[in-house]
Amino acid sequence: MQGGSPVTYPNEAYPKSGRICIVRSKDNAKTWSKPITIYDDEADNRDPRISQMSDGAIVVTFFNTLFADLIETLLATV
Repeated sequence: MQGGSPVTYPNEAYPKSGRICIVRSKDNAKTWSKPITIYDDEADNRDPRISQMSDGAIVVTFFNTLFADLIETLLATV
């Protein structure tokens, strides 16, 4: 897996773009595989990063805004 950029698009089912998918090209971006869903929920997931380790393992990191909601709730009680 080389290069690439995360892209999310809201749709009716996921207005906050919670789905994280991966697509792959083996011919310098002339054609692409069908998307494979890596993670999917209703949250506003942000900044996904997908990397491949030297052993072939795929590592995915991201954050979502649910944590921000928790902080707001905690601050409201102070």
